Amino acid sequence: MTRGALRTGLAAAGVCVAAAVAYLPSFWVPFQFDDYARLHDNYSLQHGGWLEALLWLGTARIVPALTFMLNYQVSGFEPLIYH
Repeated sequence: MTRGALRTGLAAAGVCVAAAVAYLPSFWVPFQFDDYARLHDNYSLQHGGWLEALLWLGTARIVPALTFMLNYQVSGFEPLIYH
């Protein structure tokens, strides 16, 4: 391994650690803004109607809507898993 590659690797690791430290406090922040409307008020999401839940969340952003549905199935309304 050359010195340049080692420096690049250390710099990348430093950036990753700094980003993780900066983002860490957000894991325990409760839901905000439209989270309640999109999650708590989504009856279909809570009762297993996946197609209806997806339509409620909106199909313009299908991948984020699907991850919301998966996150709810894994942890309910625990904010940590949504991050």
